[in-house]
Amino acid sequence: MAYDDGQLSLFERFVRLLRSLLPSGAYAVTRTCWRHLVAGIRTVIKHVFPGMLYRRHARSLFGKRRAPRENARARAEVEGVIAEHPRRAGILIVLPGIEWNMPLFQRPHQMARAFARSGYLVFFCTPNHTTDKIRHVTRVGQNLYLCPNLYSVTAIPNLVLYAYWASMRRTISQFSGPYQLIYDYLDDLEIFDSAAKALREDHAWLVEHAAVMSVTADRLLAQVRDRRPDAVLCPNAVDYAFFHPAALPPPPEDLRPLLDRPIIGYYGALAQWFDYDLLRAAAAALPEAHFVLIGLDYDASLQKYDWAAYPNVHFFGTRPYRTLPAYAAHFTVATIPFKVNAVTLSTSPVKLFEYLAAGCPVVSTALPECRKYRSVYFAENADDFIRGLRQALAGAYDPALIDAEARANDWQHRAQALLDGLQQPRREERED
Repeated sequence: MAYDDGQLSLFERFVRLLRSLLPSGAYAVTRTCWRHLVAGIRTVIKHVFPGMLYRRHARSLFGKRRAPRENARARAEVEGVIAEHPRRAGILIVLPGIEWNMPLFQRPHQMARAFARSGYLVFFCTPNHTTDKIRHVTRVGQNLYLCPNLYSVTAIPNLVLYAYWASMRRTISQFSGPYQLIYDYLDDLEIFDSAAKALREDHAWLVEHAAVMSVTADRLLAQVRDRRPDAVLCPNAVDYAFFHPAALPPPPEDLRPLLDRPIIGYYGALAQWFDYDLLRAAAAALPEAHFVLIGLDYDASLQKYDWAAYPNVHFFGTRPYRTLPAYAAHFTVATIPFKVNAVTLSTSPVKLFEYLAAGCPVVSTALPECRKYRSVYFAENADDFIRGLRQALAGAYDPALIDAEARANDWQHRAQALLDGLQQPRREERED
């Protein structure tokens, strides 16, 4: 396997160095001991300090943790921004959970952009711990601002709050004015070992009190249907214009040496749900193609395998989100080689729609949320996966269908569906 060390993150370089210094057995023992230590600390915190683990989003954001003068300054900044947008459709707060400038550009980022394009003034509240590091309200797009101080927006009346983690219930309790709540249920709580009673109670509260309840997958919809028959199925999507530029972008520098053969690509997290055995089988069966993997080795699962026998497999490490369209544009085939398990049964892969918007034929394992799209070749086993790759490499796909399914799954459509739901009474209210 070929590695590009030039753009690896510090964490990836540290892991690589640790592996080089320790024998394989010692490295495995070190990694296992570290994981048990972290798990033990989390367990102690969870039992000795109930609820502490689930208040992390608000811990450093609320005004009571800050000097009064700083809170006053932050409120004045927010009020100034509001005054500059008199024709806004409303004010929407994306509750703090992830930072804006993190390496992975995720659904909350995309929804924030789409809400802003719909005319809402959006404040994306950032935990501001690692990548953002801002002190002032900062504009990042039309109608879209980063906010490092949640206290500055908690007293604004008639807000729309966008929550995407169950633990955000604790944050919501800080808002004093009337608001409408959108609860975007993204991940099955059953897959998390840390889904303690407090987290489940927070989830139940959000399901009950949300003005709009949305889910990303059929499996999640089935979980909430009894309590919320009005829940909106809102899968992931794509910024179509971003991934489908008018002109073909030039290939990135690190991809150019590989253009002598077809490129079978993947980008995203490399973790325990990635089927490395499937990748190895495909790479061995198709030596005439390059396999390019872009993303963080999230849990060191990639390192468990010996890749020396697969010279046509290339690990590029992480790349900035803004560069992904250029990579995808030069994939001959794009892949989603995930194991089908408890984690992926309710996964709606963002990369699926981004691949389609880039014009790529997609070969996926038989994930329920991928089987919905006619342009996707889904495989039940390794032989089937390799067969799909060969068909795509031979040009046996419909570019018009790929483009139509990409256009139908734009983030703007998803955001508008949730905003439209704010105008509708909940089903039980209509029946009263």
